[in-house]
Amino acid sequence: TSLSHHIHVSCYYKPAKSRVPLFLFGTNAMNFQEVLRFTWLLCLCPHAESLRPIVPVPSQHSCSYYIAPDLRHQYSDHPTSSRTKSPRRFRQSAGLATHHPPQTGHRTASITRTMAAIGSWAELTPPTFDAGVKDAKSVPKQMYKNEDFKAAVMDAWAAELSATDDVQQVETASIVYSSSESPTNSSGGCGDPITTPLYGHLVRRCKPSSSDTDDGSGAKSVQSSSTNPNIGALFFHTAAGPHDAFLLWKAASLLQHVDCTILICDLFSDESGWGWDPDRSRYQKVREHLFAGANDDAPHVLQQRVAAACDTIQNGRKDMKIAALGWCFGGHPILQLGKMNLPNLHAMVTFHGVFDTRLATMKQSDVSQESKTSQAAVLLCHGEQDPFVALADVELSAKSLESHGHRVRVLELKDAMHGYTNPAQDLNPNPSFAYQAEGANRAWADAVEVLKSI
Repeated sequence: TSLSHHIHVSCYYKPAKSRVPLFLFGTNAMNFQEVLRFTWLLCLCPHAESLRPIVPVPSQHSCSYYIAPDLRHQYSDHPTSSRTKSPRRFRQSAGLATHHPPQTGHRTASITRTMAAIGSWAELTPPTFDAGVKDAKSVPKQMYKNEDFKAAVMDAWAAELSATDDVQQVETASIVYSSSESPTNSSGGCGDPITTPLYGHLVRRCKPSSSDTDDGSGAKSVQSSSTNPNIGALFFHTAAGPHDAFLLWKAASLLQHVDCTILICDLFSDESGWGWDPDRSRYQKVREHLFAGANDDAPHVLQQRVAAACDTIQNGRKDMKIAALGWCFGGHPILQLGKMNLPNLHAMVTFHGVFDTRLATMKQSDVSQESKTSQAAVLLCHGEQDPFVALADVELSAKSLESHGHRVRVLELKDAMHGYTNPAQDLNPNPSFAYQAEGANRAWADAVEVLKSI
């Protein structure tokens, strides 16, 4: 407490034009939400424009703090100046000390979600995969079900690269971002807000030069440094979670055709890769939590984590065009994203996507006139023999997206089972899963064309 007081006071007396980086080091005893509160209290001081927020990256042994991307643009134009707000009122508007969930699109709620810590960038290829996804500052992550699954993915990836004439070099970095959530409590109301860390992966084309991705202040940039593309692609994972070698392969594959920044999003808050655990009890609990609060009065947790992903990939850039791709479980966030009426949403694609019909069912009042003008190209790729997803559910979801102004096309793939895009599914003992090269190639080619049209 004494140290925090001295740092806060010293910020008040610092010359306005100085830029002093602030680093904090603590233990696991430090509460993530308390750190966020302290960070934003610092931003209230008269020289807040010279400060940068910080976020913790939890691990098994320690809790380190890194300088996060510059967020001045996100709060400097708030209708009420942060310099005139009391700390208590500012914390309430940021969704840090209130029993009400932050409103969708609210400026200060966006600030809380956007804070992110990015690891070191590393080359991403089949031979360098294990070293590329390893981050010494974070908990080791399980990236595949087993070695056979990994080999199936890596072999397909290597074959694809060998058939490509002009290979674009890509790189990846781990990212920890956060979502400010207000799940429903047992009485049906909104509980205390929770700041949840989310563990994803960034993938982009490699830089043409050896200079770093620095913006002049030591903060690493979320966006690609190759040609500074204005397309941000969100990858929503399967029930195995965000740490999936298959998704990193597909990210590298997309970058061969489209220059964009890709965020493999985390919907589970999965730090270690527990999504691969054959015991599905934890997954079931997280799944129930994601859909908590799905009513007219409060956004459910899934919506809040989708919004956090959008904030992170945009990083304050209003010209950033958003695209989203979802596999299997990733159909849920795609459907949710399509209902959020984002004006900069341009494309969405699902592969053997699972859709919650509760999300597809809506009242007409939910569809605003604004959403009618935010048309995104949507491609829903469905296997005709998928035992988990009925064609009726896909068509219902398509109608829901169309009612929000999107242009939807359903691609039916003959004889395709669930998981038809992943070569490793041929090793799955469950007969409901199977890889189909013809369907996978056709669906991927159509998806690439959708993103090229942005």
